Amino acid sequence: SSLLRAPPRQSSLLLSPMPCASYNLAGAGTLYDAQYDSAARRLATASSDGVVRIFSTSGGVQLGELRGHQTPVVSLSWGAGSFASLLASSSEDGSVTIWREVRPQERQIDHRLHVTGAANVVAFCPPEYGLALAIAGGDDLGIVTMLIRNERAKAGPGSEWQGGAFPAQQGGGAAP
Repeated sequence: SSLLRAPPRQSSLLLSPMPCASYNLAGAGTLYDAQYDSAARRLATASSDGVVRIFSTSGGVQLGELRGHQTPVVSLSWGAGSFASLLASSSEDGSVTIWREVRPQERQIDHRLHVTGAANVVAFCPPEYGLALAIAGGDDLGIVTMLIRNERAKAGPGSEWQGGAFPAQQGGGAAP
């Protein structure tokens, strides 16, 4: 039995205008990534100071800072659907952290791992397939690591995640 599910048929998409706001990132250093959550209510930013910042898109107010990386954070990905409480971040030293919102504006580490080389890209799959995170490394091996959460596993931070890796290409993975 596979942990990934086939997607249900989709009848239509509802589109709404994206919010527009200004965000104060003074002192954060170089900005490497910025990602809206699936509802476009929050914006997460990744920067060279190793901090993930989360902003409200209605007014640009900073909601919080996630500190857990020792090197620049280079990629972010929000979960969607029933997994919208999750945010993945990755850094230059290969550290990947999955953060879970436990209360509004409060997050804790749900899972952490380390890949060889930089963790250049993290991406959650669409929620119709279950909960899976792809991690593209920045080494010469071109390895993609997949994390899949077994939703039937006993609850507890990190206990339900399973991982595997496969060669994707020569020269490492990188965002276009």
